[in-house]
Amino acid sequence: MFFPNFKADALVNTTSISLNLSHGAVSASLLEVGGQLLQEECTRKYPHGIKHGDVAITGAGELHSTCVLHGCLPGWSNDGSTLLILKTFINNCLSEADRLKMTSIAFPALGTGTLKYPKDVVAREMFNSVSDFLAKNTDTSLVDVFFVVYEKDLKTLKAFEKEQNKILKQLPSLIKVDGRADVQKKGRHNRKAHSEVSTISSNLQSSEYIQVPQLKIIHGDIITCSVDVIVNPTNEILCLEGGVSQAILRKAGAELKEMCFTLGKEMKKKGYVVTPGFKLPCGFIIHVNVHDKQYGWKGIILKCLNLAVMRKLRSIAFPALGTGNVGGNPEEIGKALFEATCEVIQAGNSNLQEIQMVVFQSEMVSKIEEGIKSAQEKKPSNWWENFKGFLGFGKEMSSAQPHVLRADGMKVFIHICADSEECNSLCWLINADYGYKVSEIEKIGRKHNAKIKVEKHVGRVRIEGLLADVGKVKTDLLNLIRDIEKMENREKQAAMLSQLVQWYYIEITEDGQKLEEYDKDINAKIEEAYQCKKKSLKLYSGGRRIIIDFDTLEEYSETDPDDRVKVLRKDKIKDSVSEVPPQWDHMDKDNLRLIPLQPTLKEYTDVVSQFMATVKKENSNASVPISKIERIQNRTLYAQYQSKKKLINEMNPGQINEMDLWHGTAGQAVASINVHGFNQSFCGKNASLHGDGVYFAKEAYYSARDIYSPPDAAGNKRMYLTKVLTGKYAKGAQGMCVPPPLVSGQPELHDSVVDDVNNPFIFVIFHDTQAYPEYLITFKWN
Repeated sequence: MFFPNFKADALVNTTSISLNLSHGAVSASLLEVGGQLLQEECTRKYPHGIKHGDVAITGAGELHSTCVLHGCLPGWSNDGSTLLILKTFINNCLSEADRLKMTSIAFPALGTGTLKYPKDVVAREMFNSVSDFLAKNTDTSLVDVFFVVYEKDLKTLKAFEKEQNKILKQLPSLIKVDGRADVQKKGRHNRKAHSEVSTISSNLQSSEYIQVPQLKIIHGDIITCSVDVIVNPTNEILCLEGGVSQAILRKAGAELKEMCFTLGKEMKKKGYVVTPGFKLPCGFIIHVNVHDKQYGWKGIILKCLNLAVMRKLRSIAFPALGTGNVGGNPEEIGKALFEATCEVIQAGNSNLQEIQMVVFQSEMVSKIEEGIKSAQEKKPSNWWENFKGFLGFGKEMSSAQPHVLRADGMKVFIHICADSEECNSLCWLINADYGYKVSEIEKIGRKHNAKIKVEKHVGRVRIEGLLADVGKVKTDLLNLIRDIEKMENREKQAAMLSQLVQWYYIEITEDGQKLEEYDKDINAKIEEAYQCKKKSLKLYSGGRRIIIDFDTLEEYSETDPDDRVKVLRKDKIKDSVSEVPPQWDHMDKDNLRLIPLQPTLKEYTDVVSQFMATVKKENSNASVPISKIERIQNRTLYAQYQSKKKLINEMNPGQINEMDLWHGTAGQAVASINVHGFNQSFCGKNASLHGDGVYFAKEAYYSARDIYSPPDAAGNKRMYLTKVLTGKYAKGAQGMCVPPPLVSGQPELHDSVVDDVNNPFIFVIFHDTQAYPEYLITFKWN
């Protein structure tokens, strides 16, 4: 039968209520062509069958589609109940196809066989239901809706032709039709087997529209790309074990895993499969076997591009193919991407407008760009004239940017997408009080003969110019953002410190002595030098170089040592929030004491219980003897932590802002942590996947790993039980220097970042005062 061979993203099937696919002519033919996997998936996912009008979704097996939407209809009744079920089923099919981001769906003539639905009623209701759906869902992903009618079923064909002509007169802008004779001779899929295909279009795309695509190299994460289709590099059995595959699987959800489970045979046969994007922002995913080197990287990329062209898609995003475990060379990947894109352009008849390569590691972008540049240099000059629209060139640019039209150069677009930390930071900094206005940022572009356009309304920064120049601009721009973020971070820390400690100089006036505060940034520098027990500190203040002498507590001018004034340090939180915990031992005048806990104390057993509850989670047979537990009593660190806690509690009322978390460390870092706390400058020593901050784990087993708490020569490992102010947290990302804003484009930031917002396990902080090392556990792992 013809219907199983029809090419659409989704095929609609009606069968029995128990989903026995051998029942019904259309269903049996789908089972015959699609294979037993269709039945197995129906049985596994819907063991109790479905109700009339509901939809069961499976993969497509060996069919030329992405999925099959199964349903069941009752026998015809004149009481109106079956008509309502028919309408419900059609609407449910369209809704599911839209949810799965399908662009095309094909219906048979529902119920017109053994169920004895009146053919004219079915034709009318199918047309009306689709028209109603499109009217209510103007932003649907569906572009084409096909009604497929068997050519020898003349009565049904006549009923659809009649209804089609009626609808065509009423809604000429909505309907386009391939007539009977046209379809037989040169139909949309060139198949004589089906003689009538009516295409109801939402007018989101036009099959006649031909576009020269732009190639974009983007620094970002492919799972955030809002394109029509993304590419997932995998192997011949579709096991989804690679880094990109795992990220896609986590984001897309269990439905993708279920579908891939049924597509292994098809993957092995064809070398690729196409699935919906499910919870990803993309419409589809092309899973392609990148281990088959028969056609090389160019062949693999070309296969994906041709699939996108065949499906009339407008945008496709590739990850940096082969630059992970597969062992590809980034320059070779860039060259292959360029050459494959050229072939698509030369072939014509493509709706593709945008081809992206999304590179997670920023340092790899320039290597891929070099590969593109070397490939482009080999193209003859007449090729450039024919295709300079590729990668964004156009005649309108010739007067404004004549240098970019050289045949030995290439224009690229580097987009920092809306959810990128860099772009959020830049768009906010433009409005901040640092003096970096748009015009000054654009100077960076002019310095390198490139153009920078800040599109604040969409959260995007566009850099245009030659490849080498774009790389230089991008580096300068990101360095600028990092520097200003660090400046802002230092200012916030200085402001917070001034709430704890304030240094003054004593001004002598006619009215006597007067305390004058040092500015916040100078105050922070003085306090840092004081805590480090320096004898003096040189700094600039009021346009002159001054020296703070900590022995005499005096300030004097470097050029005039006799011009001296007294300085004074005030602890603002002494006898308030900085009161030490009741279980602490007496401190006298000491700022730091390490108190070994006796095993007989309840405090000791409580810490042991917390530690042992999760430390052996990865290996329940392990022996973990504890050598000692020490309480960290650091008056200054505790006061700073309490002040920060008060501030976060005021900003986030009614939520849990503090957690007990674990931090493994090496023995040589213990002394520094005990004195100065968790210093952000040490971050990245073991990992910085979620940002350049200080990392803590929810459970002890993770911090007990040797990479985080390496054993010393005696086999001793060390881990802190830490009080951490997690506050409001967001998803972390590699390269973050501060948490992302609470509201995009605004200065207020989250308090911390995590690995998974819905189920956080790893917490990262960027302010040293947000964590207090409460207990140090020394243990061994046998």
